[in-house]
Amino acid sequence: MSFKSLLPFLLLSLAILGFLDAVYLTAQHYLGFTLFCPITGCSAVLKSSYAIFLGFPIALFGALYYLAILLGVIAYLDTKKEIFLFGSALLTLPGFLITIGLIYLQLFVINSICLYCLISAVTTTGLFGLSLPLLLRRIR
Repeated sequence: MSFKSLLPFLLLSLAILGFLDAVYLTAQHYLGFTLFCPITGCSAVLKSSYAIFLGFPIALFGALYYLAILLGVIAYLDTKKEIFLFGSALLTLPGFLITIGLIYLQLFVINSICLYCLISAVTTTGLFGLSLPLLLRRIR
C-alpha cells in the first residue's frame, strides 16, 4: 500500500482517538465525574481558567475539531474527491498551532501536565505530520 492510499485511514484512526479523548474530557466537565488520571496534573489543568474559552471547555472545541476531520475523511473515502481530504489536512494546521499554545500553558503557566491533553497533543501532532506532505504538495 502506498502512503497516499494509507493516509485517509491513518488520519481517520488518529481523529477517532482524538475525538474519544476530547469527548471524555468534555463529558467530565459537564457531568462532573472524577477523572481517572495516573499523573497528578489533570485537575490543575482542567480546572484552570485556561480550560474554558468563550464559556465552553476547550475539550468541546477539540471534539468538534476531530469530528470535522473525521467527517472530511469519511466524505473523501465515500466520494474520492480530494477536496475533502485536503480540507481535513488543512484543519490540522490551526489544530497544531493551538496545541503548541496549550502545551506552553501547561508547562510554563499552569505548571502541570494533563495526560489527556498530552494524548490530544500527540494525536494532533500526528495528524499534522501526516497531513504535511499533502499540504505541501497541494500548495506548490
